[in-house]
Amino acid sequence: MPNYGPSNAFLFVTGAELSGYTFDMSEGQEHAVQPSHGLGDTMEESLPVGIMKTILETGNGFYDESVGNINAAYQSMGATRQLACYGFAGKTLGKDAIIIDGTYANQWKRTATRDGITLGKATHTVDGRRWQGKIVHPATAVTADGNTQSTPVDNAASSASGGVADLHVAALTLGGYTSVTVKVRHSADNVTYADLCTFTVVTAIGFAERQTIAGTINRYLAISYEFNGAGSGQSISPLVVVARG
Repeated sequence: MPNYGPSNAFLFVTGAELSGYTFDMSEGQEHAVQPSHGLGDTMEESLPVGIMKTILETGNGFYDESVGNINAAYQSMGATRQLACYGFAGKTLGKDAIIIDGTYANQWKRTATRDGITLGKATHTVDGRRWQGKIVHPATAVTADGNTQSTPVDNAASSASGGVADLHVAALTLGGYTSVTVKVRHSADNVTYADLCTFTVVTAIGFAERQTIAGTINRYLAISYEFNGAGSGQSISPLVVVARG
C-alpha cells in the first residue's frame, strides 16, 4: 500500500499553482440529512435528503502578491466561480486529481505578526459537482509543438457518458509567439488519434478553462500543443485533467 506525504499534494486555483504557498489542505464530501424524530421519540433520528457538498479547506500559506500567485487567485475567487484542481497522490501522469468548477473564497485573510512571515488563508465554499479524473499532462514544461501520444493515459476501456476536461496554465513564456493551442486527443487503439476537445488559445499565465465532452471518450488519452506565430525561447506548463462521466 503506497504512502503519500506533503510532496505529493498539489493545488491549482484559476491557473495559479498554490502548492508551495499552502501549509495544509483537506477535502471531502458531506451528505445533507434532515432530523426525522418526532414527539414521543427518545433518540435523535435523521434521513438523507439526497444532497451532497464538497468541502475544501486550505490552511495558512505564504502571502505573495505577484501575478498568478496566492493573493490574485484567492481575491478573484470571491467574485465568481473558479476552477480548482487538487490531489494527494502526486502531480504525475495518470494519477488521480479532483476538479471542481464552483469554488469561492468566501473569506480571505492576511496576517502579519512582529515575529513571523506574513501569511494568507482562505475559507472555501464549493458550489457544484466534484469530479475525479486522471492527470493527462502533469504541468511539466514543453518548449516546442508536439503531443503526448507516445505516453498516453490508458483507461483500460472506452466510456460512453461524456465527461469534462480542465486546463490550468501557471507558467508560460511566449517569446514572441501570440498564443498556444492545447487540445485533448483520444484513441481506441493507441495508434490513430483524433481531437476530443480544444481549449481557448492561451495568451497569459493564470489561464484556466473547462471543456464539456459529450458521448464517447476512447480508451487512450493524450494532449497536443502548438505555439501560434513566431518567436524563440517559448515554454508552457499545462496541467490537463480529464474526468469521465
